[in-house]
Amino acid sequence: MLVERGKLAEARAMLESTIVAAPENGIAHQGLGFVLAKMGDLASAEQHFRHALLSMPQNIDVLRNLALCLSQQGKHRDVEEFSHRLVTLQPEVPAHWLELGRVRRRLKKYEAAERAFGKAIETQPDLAEAHHDLGLTFSDQGKQDQAEAAYRKSLE
Repeated sequence: MLVERGKLAEARAMLESTIVAAPENGIAHQGLGFVLAKMGDLASAEQHFRHALLSMPQNIDVLRNLALCLSQQGKHRDVEEFSHRLVTLQPEVPAHWLELGRVRRRLKKYEAAERAFGKAIETQPDLAEAHHDLGLTFSDQGKQDQAEAAYRKSLE
């Protein structure tokens, strides 16, 4: 409630006091990570998301927020790890495959990126972003005919 009202400093103080009283409270670490990320302290947010994962290793929200936080810091290898965990836990969610494909493209793991975008398209055939990003991946590799076909699909 405090976060929604823009009272980030108050939310931070409340969550920090909760963590002092219960250092292993994964929910409090998750919340504090979210608040710190909103405040722009990505390094501290990352630490709290990682701590939250110790008690909640399969929590989708924590994994997604950690991956986003890492991405904003340019830690693409770590993003790949947590994005892979997301697709393992929820293979039916195209957004997870899309993010995994994007990070693999950034890492120049083109074949792996192609597979991830393919999975995103398999789970949601009309996902224009996946077709577009697949086109970019083909283009990066000089596969212009395949890139053009993927771009066309993104416009359908």
